[in-house]
Amino acid sequence: MQVLVTELANRVPGGASVEHEVQRFHSLWDAAAGEDFPEPSIASAEQERNRASSEASDAITALAELAQERKLVSSVALSARHNAAHWRGEAGDAAGAAAAFTELAKDRARLLGADHPATLNTRHEVAHWHGHAGNVAAAAAAFAELAGDRARLLGADHPDTLNTRHNAAHWRGEAGDAAGAAADFTELAKDRSRLLGRDDPDTLSARHNAAGWRGEAGDAAGAAADFTELAKDRSRLLGRDDPDTLSARHNAAGWRGEAKDAAGAAAEYIKIAKDRTRVLGADHPDTLNTRHNAAGWRGEAGDAAGAAADYTELAKDRDRVLGADHPSTLNTRHNAAHWRGEAGDPAGAAADYTELAKDRARVLGADHPSTLSTRHEAAHWRGEAGDPAGATADFTRVAKDRTRVLGRDHPATVMSRQSASSWRREARKQRRRP
Repeated sequence: MQVLVTELANRVPGGASVEHEVQRFHSLWDAAAGEDFPEPSIASAEQERNRASSEASDAITALAELAQERKLVSSVALSARHNAAHWRGEAGDAAGAAAAFTELAKDRARLLGADHPATLNTRHEVAHWHGHAGNVAAAAAAFAELAGDRARLLGADHPDTLNTRHNAAHWRGEAGDAAGAAADFTELAKDRSRLLGRDDPDTLSARHNAAGWRGEAGDAAGAAADFTELAKDRSRLLGRDDPDTLSARHNAAGWRGEAKDAAGAAAEYIKIAKDRTRVLGADHPDTLNTRHNAAGWRGEAGDAAGAAADYTELAKDRDRVLGADHPSTLNTRHNAAHWRGEAGDPAGAAADYTELAKDRARVLGADHPSTLSTRHEAAHWRGEAGDPAGATADFTRVAKDRTRVLGRDHPATVMSRQSASSWRREARKQRRRP
């Protein structure tokens, strides 16, 4: 990097001395690497490290911009642009990183050749940041094209080729082609098994992804079977308590439920929750998430009262661990209210949803979709509790707010409007009864 700073400083009329820029850059770089920090506390050291890292990143970016402006084409100048684009993405500007890498890929192809490793690596970064910027179709297409080029240049069995195929399959799924992603990961798993062995981590990773996309493509039973086999293999290789083993079991249970075996899914989630409590602790996010899923499938299996009780206990624990206003706490209260109603207590469900709507309005805003959805549910259970006139009034207000926020023809608006009409008819019938 000293060569780069020297080269750039020599080209800046009236700029600081070369020695000064080199000294300043190295001091920032050392600081970013964690050197020369006093240790008054962990927090302050971390803050100082983040500050110095940010300064070093800014220095790299400034040098890279100057290199591009002055059309410097040395390898270190191109590397500086590469690093600046990377840190731009890491700072949250994925679209900007994709654009910067796209320009760099063009320059590297012109200067080094389209098949040069540095050019190919830059194209990999272009595809990566396209995906993280939300341009998933472009990411899938770019990775697929790059995989073809790497196969031609490096061979179909080269690690870089296989890794690029992995990324291409992932973004193909994210772009909406779940069946294509499942097929691609299945083929990749076969190739990795042949080259690396059935028990290699990369092979297991490809099988994991193949199973997930198989489920997303509509084959829930097949996904459940695949994850069950994967869980057995991971248990044999890694141990029954390894996070990857528990993750495979978790996914197997979820797809088992989606395959219409709600009772089996609930039972398996309860077992996993116990294991995660033992391995990770009762308050670990994975443990809490597993309890959440166990409660949901318990309700789907017909035990509404049990689901309501489980969600109520989980809401208390999430309140304690995450806070009353955390999204997970609020979502758990939402589910507890739902199953309370399904268990035969519509008045209790209406009361719970009403309180939750107030909290969501305070935390998220009165017009947030979750707030409006909660008010919709409160109105529904108010009607089910025997107050059709009150439900009509509530649904009418929700419909007006959804019309203002979402538009008259939005499905949620239409649903609220239809519900208001339905409960209005029920209120009329109630008034006619002797």
